[in-house]
Amino acid sequence: MRRLLFLQPGTNRFQIEAADKADNPAQPITVMIQYNLPEEDIITESMAYYVSSGLTLDGYLTEADWSIDTLLGKPGLGTPNNIVRFGALWDEVNLYVGIKVKDARLVPHPTTVWQGDSIEVYLSPSDSRVPVYADNDRQLQFGLDWTVVKVGGNKSNAGIEFAQQQQGDGYTMEIKIPWANVDAVAELEKVIGFEVNNIDNDGINSSGDRESVLLWNGTMSNYKSTSMFGKLRLTGRNGPEQ
Repeated sequence: MRRLLFLQPGTNRFQIEAADKADNPAQPITVMIQYNLPEEDIITESMAYYVSSGLTLDGYLTEADWSIDTLLGKPGLGTPNNIVRFGALWDEVNLYVGIKVKDARLVPHPTTVWQGDSIEVYLSPSDSRVPVYADNDRQLQFGLDWTVVKVGGNKSNAGIEFAQQQQGDGYTMEIKIPWANVDAVAELEKVIGFEVNNIDNDGINSSGDRESVLLWNGTMSNYKSTSMFGKLRLTGRNGPEQ
């Protein structure tokens, strides 16, 4: 069995146990890993591949164009235990985001989307990297078992749609964001500020609130600052040209 471990700044202590086929345990060992943050901020870049025909927005991510391979690997709050990957596609009308979440316990929140299992997508079409939001920057929230898209700052959710599917080991989402909603024009090699966060609620807190947040590149201040968003480059088709 494989488990993804997230390092926190400082000394990380892990206890590792193994067992044979008969489930007889071996002597556990303790591993210490020292992790120091880089001296300079690192801005990660991912690719959005061009797609020439519209997607079926059903949450299954079955289209051959999808490549869901960018890993969220930065703890933002608590100790994340989900494994989350995303991919992106684009055409002249929309940006599409696909997300796979491995989560052993699914706990949506009935009234506050960001306190339950959910995905946040952040956009800065100008990639301005400043500590305040421009009019067309967006914080978008997509909750498990929700049908309404929540947008930070009471901005418009016009045209934004998403679909989701639950599996035995988690869930998937397909998201469609019109370029018109963020007052942007899509073109080849355009780079935008972009971020994906995963919020996890395992039902542990007596308050019913979330336990952890997993980030891609940014910080827990993503909701008010675009300065640490990752970068998303609009590139050509994924794979051989047709």
